[in-house]
Amino acid sequence: MLNLKEVDVSYLLDDPKEVDSFLEDAWKTGDSAIIMRAIGMIAEHKEKNKSQIANETGISRSAIQKVFSESGNPTLSNFVGILKALDIKLHFELA
Repeated sequence: MLNLKEVDVSYLLDDPKEVDSFLEDAWKTGDSAIIMRAIGMIAEHKEKNKSQIANETGISRSAIQKVFSESGNPTLSNFVGILKALDIKLHFELA
């Protein structure tokens, strides 16, 4: 049996290029739960709690809780609001 230990790599989130790669990798999965977990990790690293995000976005704290849950599926406006609150810019590129 393979025995893996948990490693804290949050220090990588201090580097904007690493954050870009981290978010891009999450986005490429196409899995909204993974994407929101990555965004949640960035929020934690920036020490923004869900109440602060709720205050900055005008979204209720319970809605923020749901968005960051395993079954969360944010509306586009909630998603954009959360990105703005965390100073994350979304870029689009034609394939």
